[in-house]
Formats: sequence, structure tokens, C-alpha cells
Amino acid sequence: MNEKDITRFWSKIKRGTVEECWEWQASTAGGGYGQFFTQANGIRKRHTAHRLAWELQHGEPPPSRLLACHKCDNRLCCNPSHLFLGTYADNAYDAMAKGRWVKGDRCGCIIHPESRATGERHGSVTHPESVLRGSESAASKLVEEDIVEMRMARADGETLHDWSEIRGMRICCSQDSPQKIVETRCLVRIVPRCLICDHEFWDVYFPKRPAP
Repeated sequence: MNEKDITRFWSKIKRGTVEECWEWQASTAGGGYGQFFTQANGIRKRHTAHRLAWELQHGEPPPSRLLACHKCDNRLCCNPSHLFLGTYADNAYDAMAKGRWVKGDRCGCIIHPESRATGERHGSVTHPESVLRGSESAASKLVEEDIVEMRMARADGETLHDWSEIRGMRICCSQDSPQKIVETRCLVRIVPRCLICDHEFWDVYFPKRPAP
């Protein structure tokens, strides 16, 4: 930061005595903390106002693993004397010691249950098209053709470990492990029928129990 940016930064703070909070007067981020923008070499950078105040006071930025915590509990305050460095745990313990830790009957999900999108109001229900399934998911390691081949190999007696090793797929310990794909119903709807014999996978690999 150059001198012009530093002058511009302090001009956005209402400074008072050392004991008073120096509140940020410009824009804020989503969490209610002040934000300040600088630009260098065509790159625009966003700074958290109170962290930047701590940096300018001490001549170096706070370590990335530490928070600039408020003694005064005022998120807009940029008074360096009201700030201290601490871990996330330190910040949580400080909140609990001051009675600001929201839990039990004071939790928002209890006070305002209507604000929680659950059941029929959940996004996966109201907008099912937004939920990426199968190979459309960025976390998917397999495509639909792999699942067909995998289930056929299992039916022929080939172990799933050998199947994945031959194809260079290290997926035995992940959520998409071959064992789960073959033995659970999670991906049956993706390939409901065998592309060779046209039988339903549900009938071939998951036979229904006979009616009593």
C-alpha cells in the first residue's frame, strides 16, 4: 500500500480516544466487517478493515492462521488497541466467556424455525435441476459406462479391486467405491437397464424378496 491508500483508509474511520471504538464508515462485507479496496498493477485487492488497521499499527500483517479479534465485540471497530490476535478457538472461547455464544433455546433454528429450508422447502426439492448427479457432478470419478462394465465384471466373478487397479482407478476408499456402487442402490437409477441384455439392474443385482 502507498501513502495515498493509507490516507484514504484512515479517512474512512471515525477516530476518537483510545478507549472509544473507531468505527468503519464505508462499505462492509457480508459478515458485517468493514472492507477496503486497493489496486496495484491492475489487480484489485480487498482488505478486511480491522485487520488492515492492525497491520498499519504494527508494521506487518497478522499471520494468516490467526484472527484479529475484537475486545469490544464491535465488528466495525478499527481501533488497534481494541484488537488482539487469536486462533479460531480463542475467538470462540472469548465469545463464550462474554455470553455471546448462541446455543440451546437461543439458537436461530429454534427462535426462527421458518428460516430453515427443510423438507419440501429444501433446495434439492424445489429446484431438483440444480442438483448434479452421476457423471455431471464435479466430484464424480466414474461415468455411466464404467458402472455398467463394473457390474458386469462383478457378475463374471472379477473382484472390484482388480477391476479398479487394472484401469488405474484409485477409488476403493472413497464415497464412489466400487463395492458401494455394486452393492447399494445409489446409482441404480443412472443406468436402470443393462445395455447388453436389457435386463433391469434392480432385478439382476438386487432381487426383491418374495412376498410372504
